[in-house]
Amino acid sequence: RWAAATADYSKRVQRAETMAATRMAADLDRASSADEVFGVFSAFRPLLDRAPVRRAAQRRQAELVDAVGRAVGELKDACTKRYEGGRAASLARHRDLPPLGGKVAWARQVERRLETQME
Repeated sequence: RWAAATADYSKRVQRAETMAATRMAADLDRASSADEVFGVFSAFRPLLDRAPVRRAAQRRQAELVDAVGRAVGELKDACTKRYEGGRAASLARHRDLPPLGGKVAWARQVERRLETQME
């Protein structure tokens, strides 16, 4: 009787792990940005030590590295571009922001994006 209960438990755990891995893979397929991918990994973090979930995560690892690389590249471009003559300066002028106020708002936005990427 004990052996049957243990076998039944193992089957249920394996089924739950497979369902979690399938769900994580589907969520990763739907994720379109690095932030969304990190959100999926954060949600499934407690299960990453289980073999099926870890295998599903490893299959997506290269995609994650590429997504993070693109996001960091975009952030680097935003940080290295000059405010003057850019889209942000044009938008600030249309909203009647003073030049210094527009620069401060732009710098804060870049800082928030950097902090979000670092989390």
